[in-house]
Amino acid sequence: MKNCEIKLNSSSIKIFSFLFLFFSCGREADIPKDTHNHDNPSKLKLVLVNAENPSDSVVAEHVVGNELGEDLAVIPGTVYNVSIKFMKRHRAGDYEMNKEFIELKDDHFIKYDFSNADIILKRREDDVVRSDGNRFGFETRWKIDSVGSESKLNIILKHEPTRVNQDYPSSGNQWGKASGGETDYDAWFNIKDPSKNKG
Repeated sequence: MKNCEIKLNSSSIKIFSFLFLFFSCGREADIPKDTHNHDNPSKLKLVLVNAENPSDSVVAEHVVGNELGEDLAVIPGTVYNVSIKFMKRHRAGDYEMNKEFIELKDDHFIKYDFSNADIILKRREDDVVRSDGNRFGFETRWKIDSVGSESKLNIILKHEPTRVNQDYPSSGNQWGKASGGETDYDAWFNIKDPSKNKG
């Protein structure tokens, strides 16, 4: 009887040990892991410079938590060279995060979406190029054909998208498209034609 009890206790220990390891591993697998190795931006800054008159520029900012950024006042018939800067608040002031995203260029992509406006966007040759050949979207060129009464722009910075395409909707109009992944930044702007507000 004593030998039987020893074997039973030994088997029980093995069973309990197995169950403990099984459920412990299960709990660890259920814990979501943060794949981000950087902070998310707290502000986005757009700088538009008239391609024919560099002294004519437009700056508009969007801050996380706000529904809309500052209005973008653009003149139809004008071509603008546009730069986008992602910023992070710090005790010493805002600092630019673009360098961090450039170092992780294959993990990120910027896509643009214009509504109720006829605007052609091209990703410039001086833009950052990902390993897959798609341009990141920091440096673009906008041709403003027309702006409506309720024109808007949506800019999204994607993190680890599964698929990207800079040539969406076409190679001549590269707003960009991204599938999967997470959104690191999502900003909306109203687009205005200043000439329509005169008089």
